[in-house]
Amino acid sequence: MKKRLSILIVSGTYPPDIGGSELSIHTACRELIKRGHQIIVIADDRRPRYYLTEDVPVYGVAPKLVLKVMSKLHKKHKFDVIITQLIYSPEALRWGKEKNIPTIYFIRNNEMKLDLSPSSPYYPTILIANSEFIKIRSREKWKRNIHIFK
Repeated sequence: MKKRLSILIVSGTYPPDIGGSELSIHTACRELIKRGHQIIVIADDRRPRYYLTEDVPVYGVAPKLVLKVMSKLHKKHKFDVIITQLIYSPEALRWGKEKNIPTIYFIRNNEMKLDLSPSSPYYPTILIANSEFIKIRSREKWKRNIHIFK
């Protein structure tokens, strides 16, 4: 059996919000749980402080508390990897780098103002795009290898 990973998902929004970002990350979370991995989601504070949605545990966290909550959860769950997208990504990427935890940034559009180049403090271990167009534009922008996740 493969190693069970403890994965922190940091996403600005999450179901019950409805949209492509929310749906794709939630689908990925459900699939990772089916494969035996532990998933913990941190999303913005427009949702309850804690809730379960289809067996996915979600913490609603205010912007000023993101780092504190990530650290508290890491003490308990010892995360093996961080997957992030949207508004809390800068905090998640910087924190992951400080804790020496591999990070995956899910690129949603090429308008992000975040610098993901190798010299950046937000430099993720892996970049994943949601389309060939975003992959090409992101590679041009950050001079990095980009993987596609559909």
